[in-house]
Amino acid sequence: MSKAKRNRRVGLFILSLILGLGLLLFLLGGSTKLLEARYTLYASWADVKGLKEGATVRLAGWDVGEVVHIEFAEGTARRLSVTLSIETKYQSKIRQCPSIDDQNMSSESSMARIDTVGVLGDKYVSLTMGGLDCIPIEDGQTIQTAESIDIVQYTQTVTEILGTVDSIANKVDGILGSDDEAGQASLARSFRHFEEITLAIKDGQLENGQQKLGLLHALIYDDTLRQRVDGTLKNIESSSASMRDSIDEIKSGDGLMHELIYGQEGARLASDLRGVSKAMTALLSHIENEESMLNSLIYDPESKQIVTNIKEASGQLVRISNELENGAGSAALFLRDPVLYEEIRTLVGGAQRNKLLRAYIRKAIEEAETQSADSFDTEEQP
Repeated sequence: MSKAKRNRRVGLFILSLILGLGLLLFLLGGSTKLLEARYTLYASWADVKGLKEGATVRLAGWDVGEVVHIEFAEGTARRLSVTLSIETKYQSKIRQCPSIDDQNMSSESSMARIDTVGVLGDKYVSLTMGGLDCIPIEDGQTIQTAESIDIVQYTQTVTEILGTVDSIANKVDGILGSDDEAGQASLARSFRHFEEITLAIKDGQLENGQQKLGLLHALIYDDTLRQRVDGTLKNIESSSASMRDSIDEIKSGDGLMHELIYGQEGARLASDLRGVSKAMTALLSHIENEESMLNSLIYDPESKQIVTNIKEASGQLVRISNELENGAGSAALFLRDPVLYEEIRTLVGGAQRNKLLRAYIRKAIEEAETQSADSFDTEEQP
């Protein structure tokens, strides 16, 4: 076998070995996705936080693509443009909703953010799934982005805060002393405050030279207050028992309250009462608005004189009645003295029986009538 032929065989063996190792690494690394159909999306950030080309792109935590290119944006925009290669079969999950305004996108749209694997791990691009009412983002379009969470910066901030807290704790320890000293001082202050409160309860406080005792002093040291409190509690208990008895009586009795609350006629009675109330309202309105004696007596100021006249007439009637009952006049004697009544009766009876007297009385009456007629005729003449 010639030397050249042997070299060709060795070269083919090495080439096949390299291809086999590459294929094995390709299969073991799960890179078969490179054969999947893909489409391109664009995203931009002010700071990519160390993101590198070839970094993984994840949709809801699932690997769906990779970062293929990073460059500074053209023009004056102070941002970096990142090109994402996404498998086409996940395109329906990455959606974009109509914008709320010219600057803000809808909260239901898919968003891209730079996250970190662990605390100090590699960077990757995390995508969120869009709402079902949104439309898929087409090839070559830009996806909405959110600023990444800088774990290192947060760690530094927390470290600074902890240092500040530690410094404050040291200063407080310096003021209070050791733990034992601080505990003893706190306990002593507590006992002192308790003693002051106890003395204030017992002896009260001085205001304007007078001793003022509080409620706690009265509750503890004043026996009369305790007795009054006991009496009040007993009265409350008695009132409660009486109220319970009244409620039981209303519930089990057959009175008006029972009928109103539990009876079948309660609704009808309530309706009748409403009717009576309406009638009374109408009557009062009629008295107030219509001209009548009651209206005058109630609303007319001049009606006070009528009441005054009635009172005066009533007083006069009372005086006349008293005079007739207790006076000495003819009318009073006629009402009280039966002898006078009998004498007048005898006189009238005798006059009726005496013809001469009757003729005289008749003659006197006729002359009186004639004189009255003559005087009337004289007045009528011109």
